[in-house]
Amino acid sequence: MAHTYDEHDEEAAEALKLKAENAHRTFVADVKWMMSSPRGRRIVWWFLEKAGVNRTSFNNSGSVMAFNEGQRNVGLMLQAQVIEHCMEDFVTMLEEQKQK
Repeated sequence: MAHTYDEHDEEAAEALKLKAENAHRTFVADVKWMMSSPRGRRIVWWFLEKAGVNRTSFNNSGSVMAFNEGQRNVGLMLQAQVIEHCMEDFVTMLEEQKQK
């Protein structure tokens, strides 16, 4: 069966695209806001530490290792967003942690 053109499909697709773009802009603004203050950077650092971003996820138990790697993966996603959208604040966070 041939697909017929439906202008509503195109409008719906455009509306979804705009919604996704707006959500992304909001997310980026939120990341920048979080990293703009010492308090936010401390929270992000805490999550990165708990996620195990800077340590190995290896464990003799495969299930424990899989769990550790899952946590680490979430931390790496957070770190990647911070680095992509506010590298200067990421460096500031590292310097703040070094002073402790």
